[in-house]
Amino acid sequence: MTTMAEPATNDPTDHQQAPESGFRSRPKYFYLGDPVVQGFKDLIAKFHPQPPTDSVGPPTREGPLVNQEPPVNGELPANDQGPPANGGAPNNEAPPANGGAPNNEELPANAAPPNDGEPPNNANNPPTHEPADQEDLSLLSHDEIEKREALLTRLQSDLLPLLLEQIDELCESLDPLGCRNRPRSSFPPILQIQAELEPTMDQIQSAMDTVCPKPINLVASQAKDWHLRGLKSYRLHFLKSEFDQGWWAHLCQGFGEAYEEIQQWGFCSERSKNQFDILAYIDTHGSSPFNLFYDSVVETIQLLQQSELDYIKQSWKSGVAKIDGILNSILELLINRSFSQPLFLRHPVVVRLAQSAIPILKLSRLLILNLTRHVSSHLKWNHELDSFTEMSSDQLQSLAKLARTLATDFSHLVRLLLIADRDDPHPAFTRRDLAHWSRRFKERLDAAMLLVFLHLLPSEIPASSTIAPPHYACLDKSWLVSWNQALISALCHFQLAAKALDNQPAT
Repeated sequence: MTTMAEPATNDPTDHQQAPESGFRSRPKYFYLGDPVVQGFKDLIAKFHPQPPTDSVGPPTREGPLVNQEPPVNGELPANDQGPPANGGAPNNEAPPANGGAPNNEELPANAAPPNDGEPPNNANNPPTHEPADQEDLSLLSHDEIEKREALLTRLQSDLLPLLLEQIDELCESLDPLGCRNRPRSSFPPILQIQAELEPTMDQIQSAMDTVCPKPINLVASQAKDWHLRGLKSYRLHFLKSEFDQGWWAHLCQGFGEAYEEIQQWGFCSERSKNQFDILAYIDTHGSSPFNLFYDSVVETIQLLQQSELDYIKQSWKSGVAKIDGILNSILELLINRSFSQPLFLRHPVVVRLAQSAIPILKLSRLLILNLTRHVSSHLKWNHELDSFTEMSSDQLQSLAKLARTLATDFSHLVRLLLIADRDDPHPAFTRRDLAHWSRRFKERLDAAMLLVFLHLLPSEIPASSTIAPPHYACLDKSWLVSWNQALISALCHFQLAAKALDNQPAT
């Protein structure tokens, strides 16, 4: 909890008197911020993927400082440096002898120009083959799986929550009012937090180097990782992506903003160079760096801790809402309830086609809602289903994307209905598109139903008076068979309605 700021003292010795030259005075305890600033710089130098060159170590180019302090007793400040003797180039550097190649690097002896007509392999033209340094998770040994699972558990349950707590304490300690009014009592806790942050970040870095030592070969891993449980590629790929793309970069940006604020308050012998511009960072990333870090880590912890069924259910929520919206859109096309959008179907054949699509939408929605509501209720008594299934990452993601994929299919169907309802002669491809839509839709649900039967249904539902029939009706094989028969019937009616488009006269 942030403590209340102590009232500013009226002691005239708290601040130095402004010199006659008109330069702004510094606080009395300006030197107290130096170790804090250096602590942040050390963290940035150690953990930032691409640390700003002027933020750590001696600057490579020194220009006139803004609001420069006047000399004290005829001496320059300790951090001031004169112009470089080599006319502006950094010390100990000379033009490369190899015509532009960096120092200590040599061109390979067998280097050859790119073949004519073939672009070189670079960031814009990646190689078509899989890089050799990618890792196929499905080939991990049993001992390696156990070691990485233990580290992953420690990451999600211990190290990452600890780091979040430390960053939260740091943000509270960096309260501007407290730091400026009570520097002698505010800066020591920041130094203590910095000392605690470094070993925590070291342990997280070490764990990540073991759990995800290389980029993951998704092509090879996703289809064969059903035995990896918590190490399945969809989990580790998300973890590594969040770690590589943001954690340390966001934290180090926040560290840089913090020490530059301390410099701007005057509690440092060094002036701020504004290398960590908070406004520019927010404009680019949409939020402050500590908020971005916090949100990313929390989302990662939630993914690592949730069961695979929870992952599927969470992914289905947005898709179900979209299906509801599309169902309402089709009803509006039929009865024209929305005066703000005067879209309605006029041709009787197209109206019947739209009416035949409504049972398909409702049956799809019913299946997803029933599975979402009731599958997890069996975890209380069914010991066959735990946090992990025997689905591969490919299968899990296919099932997780089912609701959104169906919503996209239904949106495409609405567009086809509007095309079929035009006044101009109907193109021949309209009926073929509708037939293709029907086949593809059936194939999607068949694949999903197979996964449900293989991996989500318990081998048997025990007879127990404590479990009411509605809680497991959707998992009963007979219910799913009846549902599948109703879907097949609805698709047949839709296909017959689509064939009637050929007999509709053009208007």
